[in-house]
Amino acid sequence: MKAWTKSRDEAWRYADIDAVAKLGTAGIAEWQDIVLASGETKRICLAVGSDAPEVTRRRLTVGDGARAEVFA
Repeated sequence: MKAWTKSRDEAWRYADIDAVAKLGTAGIAEWQDIVLASGETKRICLAVGSDAPEVTRRRLTVGDGARAEVFA
């Protein structure tokens, strides 16, 4: 069986295009990189549901034995 190799995120197919346009390409392309060292624990709580469109993109690099807890 061949592995799925598409890099496109299918969720964008169903996105609210007007809201995405308001964000602009810079808002969509921004990432916050978070690095957790071995054994570290990091908790992140995101409050969602404002009146304006928003995107929060976080990229986690988690070391051996580290733990990331993300709540939204």
